[in-house]
Amino acid sequence: MQLGISITTMPMDTKLGKVLSFVKESAPLAVREREILELILQNKKRKDIATELCISENTVKTYTRTLYSKLGVTSRSELYDLILKD
Repeated sequence: MQLGISITTMPMDTKLGKVLSFVKESAPLAVREREILELILQNKKRKDIATELCISENTVKTYTRTLYSKLGVTSRSELYDLILKD
């Protein structure tokens, strides 16, 4: 939480819009990366994401790493910081 703003109460379309604005045109998100991003933004853990998408936790980890690279972040907390930026 930053400045009284909570990521959990922010609407999904607002969160997605803020995050996607940081994706470079030269590196658009793949469909699966976007699905994983949405689940991360719902605060789901790797195991839950893997179960929901019927993929392994290692596959989720790989997609997450690629996704974070495209966004220029290295962790979930940095991802959330992007959303809370003005």
